Amino acid sequence: MESQMYTGNITYKDIEFVFLFDGKILQLVPQKDKFMELFLDFFTEKDSSTGLCRSKSAPLFVQDDILIGKCNESNYQTIIFLPRKGSVFSENQNKFEIEINAFILCREGGESISCMEFSCQELDYIYPIHRVYTISYESNDKEIILKAERNNPRKIKNRVFNLEGRDIGLHFGITTKISEKQNNSPIVFNSTMRFEFEPTNDYIFILHLYEIAREFIQFLCYRRNIVFNGVNLISNKVKIGIMYESSEIICDSNPEKRGCISADLIEEHVVDLLNCIAEGNLFLRHIPKNYEESTVVDIASFLSVMTAFEWEFKKKYPNLDDQKSQKTILAENIVEEEIVKLVESSTGKEKTIYKKLKKSIRSFTPLNQKIKIIFEDFQDEIELFGKKLYLRNNEEFNINSISSRLAEQRNDFAHGNLDKEFNLATIIDIILMEFIIYIMQLSYCSIESVNIKKAINDLFLQKIIF
Repeated sequence: MESQMYTGNITYKDIEFVFLFDGKILQLVPQKDKFMELFLDFFTEKDSSTGLCRSKSAPLFVQDDILIGKCNESNYQTIIFLPRKGSVFSENQNKFEIEINAFILCREGGESISCMEFSCQELDYIYPIHRVYTISYESNDKEIILKAERNNPRKIKNRVFNLEGRDIGLHFGITTKISEKQNNSPIVFNSTMRFEFEPTNDYIFILHLYEIAREFIQFLCYRRNIVFNGVNLISNKVKIGIMYESSEIICDSNPEKRGCISADLIEEHVVDLLNCIAEGNLFLRHIPKNYEESTVVDIASFLSVMTAFEWEFKKKYPNLDDQKSQKTILAENIVEEEIVKLVESSTGKEKTIYKKLKKSIRSFTPLNQKIKIIFEDFQDEIELFGKKLYLRNNEEFNINSISSRLAEQRNDFAHGNLDKEFNLATIIDIILMEFIIYIMQLSYCSIESVNIKKAINDLFLQKIIF
């Protein structure tokens, strides 16, 4: 994101303000003689009994979805602010402040947007740039010939996903930039990803697409610190603006040392993956903030990964706990009737204990059994990585031991026993669970087993040769 201060003019609540914007907080500066009047209007109300002014009891939330201003610094004349959801309108040093989620610099004229073009370091590895150039050497070894296709967008056949009832076409491509400036590289290649759709001025929809793109790359890289180099907004093949997220995320490492899932491995089912992300059908909250965080196992990451597993398991087997034998159901009903009688006839602590017992009558599939079920479903994929992972750490790869350790550790943490340290085997277990979650998610998106194996291998840098 551009690190600069923007200034200009904006109208808010039918009032003219000068604005200052640092990329995250929008400050509205009123005329000096109007500040106190506006402050009282925004933040105070009259007491019905005394007639005196008092502070409003509830915070003042920003109701506007977008705010449009005129910008002084940019070549683009218009700046569009998208306030953060739930942002509170506040006052600071005689200025009014609004927290901004994203902003757009665009031309004046209100052209409809029909394409978003994304670029970032990670895309250069997800969709490798070597696709568009070839290198050859002359026989005298003094000349190197580089041949490159310029602006090589690649439309993936029939790759259209759906968001809010609208069709979104997906394209991967590579742009070529040539420079004759002395301090610049003479030629630069960058991979891009494009979303194409029917023209729209719905900026909330544009922001939603932005979030889908970011989550897509986060999933392919297993980390959240993804920063787009500005998102080009296009109308009729002409760039009309650029969009930035108001983010504090900093990408502080070279993506080369990290793994990622390449576009080739998911190409046939990329629409299924994008639809799952758009519909909220993939658990993504466990994805670590950055590469360094992904190498650390602590209580928070353990619980987050296990929550992801149980969420994905429930999605795969939504009715598993309903598939009980009639004998089990009958026995549970009989026991429940007896416990109810004890609850009704008891008092004090005994009554409390009986109530707790009543809640535990209905049996649910335990965590260790869920892990065993998934192991049976994906035994080939899990064993490929599990055996090597445990062998490298001089531990036994045994699914019974693994499932028992994970269930015991989860139960300890769930019951507040946070002082129990991890043993080495449990740390390896949770790493395996990260692999298993991706195996489950990629399988849910209909990706073939061989490509799932390659994806896990590349993402987690397992160095298995196929």
